[in-house]
Formats: sequence, C-alpha cells, structure tokens
Amino acid sequence: MGVGMGVRAVFIDVGGTLYEEKRINPPPWTHALALIIEQVSGRSVEPSDVLRIFLDVREELYEDELREVWNLTVISRMLSRLGITPSPSLIEEAYTVFINSIKNYMRPRPGAKRVLAAIKSMGLKLGVISNTGSHSMIVDVLKRDGLLGLLDAVVTSQLVGWRKPSPRIFLFAAEILGVEPRHCIHVGDDPTADVGGAKAAGFIAVQYVREGYQPSTRADAHIRSLEELVPLIKSYADG
Repeated sequence: MGVGMGVRAVFIDVGGTLYEEKRINPPPWTHALALIIEQVSGRSVEPSDVLRIFLDVREELYEDELREVWNLTVISRMLSRLGITPSPSLIEEAYTVFINSIKNYMRPRPGAKRVLAAIKSMGLKLGVISNTGSHSMIVDVLKRDGLLGLLDAVVTSQLVGWRKPSPRIFLFAAEILGVEPRHCIHVGDDPTADVGGAKAAGFIAVQYVREGYQPSTRADAHIRSLEELVPLIKSYADG
C-alpha cells in the first residue's frame, strides 16, 4: 500500500463516526429553547419553528458556506429575530441549555475508547476533526467519555474558522501535529465533508459507511465499524 507508507497521524470525525448520531426531528435542543422563549416572552413557539429560525439565521450569517459561525452568535440573532432582547444573561442561559441538550444525546460508538487506545499503541499521533459551532462542547464530551486523554489534538471548525470539506481545517490539523498531509489518515462518514475534504488536503481518506450514506468512490478505503479501523490503519502504517 504505497499511499499509506509512513503514516504518522490519524484523525477521526466526531459526529456520525466516533460518536453515534441520532436523527431526531425536531432536535431535543429546540424543545429546550422553546421553553426558555416562552418563559421570557410569554409566547408559545413550536420547536419546529425554533429549528427553522435557527437554520435561517445561521445561513444568513455564513459569509461563505465553508466558514464556521459560533452557535452563540446564531442564538443571539435568533432571539432578536423573535423580538426578544438578547441580554447577556439570557444569551448565556439559552446557549448553555442548547449545548447541554446536545451533549445529553452524544454517545461514543461501542468500542471507541478501545479503538483509540489501540491506534495510540502503534505510536501514531491521534486527533479528531469536527464540524461544530461549539469547540468547547466537543472537548467536554470527549473528556466526559474518557477519550480526551488519548488525543493529541482536537480540531474543530469553530477553532479554525473553516468547515470541512475546506482543506484548510485538515491542513491546520496536520500542521499542529507536525505531520505532512500525505502521512495523515482521516476517517469520517460524510462523502463530501470527510472524504472530499481529506482528499483535497492530500490526506488518505477512509470512509465510515453508515446508514444513509453510500460508499464514496473517492475514498481510499471503507469501514463499517470502528473495530475494522485498527487492522486497516496497521496495514497502512506497516506500508
């Protein structure tokens, strides 16, 4: 496997790959924010409307579709759009409820810690690359689940300012670990954000093929469980 010779770093996507991603519509955080809005304004707002306004505001705030926007900024603008004065205390309360609601539904895939430990035991650098408007949320859940200590880097789109599939976030990740892109593997589920972005940055791209996604022809390899990742990476590292 010539493309994999000299692999020195492995990066893994968080939502949908390292962590299970539950599709609940509308998301639980919309119910929590709807309750806060009702308490503050006395108006009843449907969770589906909260989601719609949140997504509309976020879309407006994107200067470029690959530039990240802090979720705190989106929530502030959303409250204002609803005719509610976004005082500092209210913004903080709404943001905290928003983040905690998402955290409660984030759970690592079975065997995640064991897989990360096995990769580290190979002497490779290890990190995550995640699209999120809340860097601290990702750090918190990784710490909560005992995974943070196994990582050499937590790279998020809020930290870098650019979302996958922009090559910039991948190149930033490689740079902070001091590894050339051609010696990096990225593992993720999304054919565009993960596979396309990794390939554009010169990484080796491994797709985690989960329900709802088709195998990408651009991926260098495919897995359907985290357990498959360890022997695959070993084969690349051994060259």
